[in-house]
Amino acid sequence: MANLLSETGDVWGNGHRTRLAVASPTARSAARACEHAQCASSVRWEAARTGWKEEPMVRQYPAGSGAEREILTGFLDWQRETVSLKVTDLGHDDAHRSLLPTSPRMTVAGVLSHLRQTEHEWFSGSFPTRARTVQRDPQGGWTRSSAPLAELLDGYRVECEFSRAAIEDLDLGQMQEFTPEAFSPVSLRWILAHMIEETARHLGHLDIIREQLDGIRSY
Repeated sequence: MANLLSETGDVWGNGHRTRLAVASPTARSAARACEHAQCASSVRWEAARTGWKEEPMVRQYPAGSGAEREILTGFLDWQRETVSLKVTDLGHDDAHRSLLPTSPRMTVAGVLSHLRQTEHEWFSGSFPTRARTVQRDPQGGWTRSSAPLAELLDGYRVECEFSRAAIEDLDLGQMQEFTPEAFSPVSLRWILAHMIEETARHLGHLDIIREQLDGIRSY
């Protein structure tokens, strides 16, 4: 899989230095080519073999003068990275703790699982000829499990990389290859806008849940 990270650099923001890590095109091509379980395993194997250690992407707004695609993918990546920040250093029990009696699956772990499945359905699922085998879930990822939070976060990050690979050379006007029943086909432009909305909405849930669990607040 060659080097998963090809470019790194220190970036300052809000008084803190953050290591910028950008996935290489080689990693993206490898991600598209392999099956889900095999590829997730390959990412971990390659990290162990090369000593590569994942470091978070810096949260950086897209340039104000950027092209439409840069702005859409830039804001989506901002939301994706904020998901990772929201669940950092949260204990196992709290990650699976339900605070809403009427929505027992609305936990930090549940939201993370749902966001992974949402990435999968909208990107790999919409363009299945460019992806590994698509695994659709009628529950939308809202399944209760005792999986470790680190495992769920790893799955989400890998899925986001699959998403980037699936669309990296598609035009924004490209229509879905697959559209669920009862829905009308939508373009990649629509999907990116929707995923910004979807991820941001659930970040609001994570904001509230995390503050209720341990008082941690952040933007």
